[in-house]
Amino acid sequence: MKAGQLPSSQDRPGGLPLRHGQDRGPRADIVWSLVWTGGVALYLWLRHRQEAELLFWILVLSAAARLGCCERGLLRKGFQGQALWAGLRRWWRGLLAAAVLLVAVTGARLTDPGACTAGIRYWIWALVQQVLYQCLVAQPLVNRSERGCWWAGLLFAAVHLPNPVLVPATLAWGVVACRMFRAAPSFILLALFQTLLASVLYWTVPWNWHRGFRVGIGYWQRPPAS
Repeated sequence: MKAGQLPSSQDRPGGLPLRHGQDRGPRADIVWSLVWTGGVALYLWLRHRQEAELLFWILVLSAAARLGCCERGLLRKGFQGQALWAGLRRWWRGLLAAAVLLVAVTGARLTDPGACTAGIRYWIWALVQQVLYQCLVAQPLVNRSERGCWWAGLLFAAVHLPNPVLVPATLAWGVVACRMFRAAPSFILLALFQTLLASVLYWTVPWNWHRGFRVGIGYWQRPPAS
């Protein structure tokens, strides 16, 4: 592979083929991604109002319809063991480092059954996040632009406003997760990484700053812990 050349699907085990020129996704995909992400952000700011329930179901139904015709079987591919194994071979050191860091930060808290249950629940939520983020936002942008991962990261960070901890963290993770998914498209692995990294962030940053990872209007309506 020449210097400056993007890796092909053969260079990236389990990876998705990149598309160039006339092979890029239709512009409508980008518009849909922007509109849907904007709808999510709007819901997060209006969710305590009665009108937000209609917006919620519009978002759910539109996401379900979009996932039903996900490009190139992306949804199915993201749950295959082959991609998971390819990702583990690539990033097992990073996964191990994140796990060790979490143990060092939390210590005896990990022995609490409640903490383990909360971790499993968050992993499920992270899995849902990655499915929606990769299929509905990140990959349509990547298929259209070489800087698609950066645009996707910005959108991912935007829905976490005004949380001063989550905005920079989700910007960085949004870009990294997008690139990781291009190399080894595994929702399961990305959700595991997200759970470990988010847990470290939760226990190292003061609660008064991240306020339980609340976003939108909820960030202001819940008072800081004493």
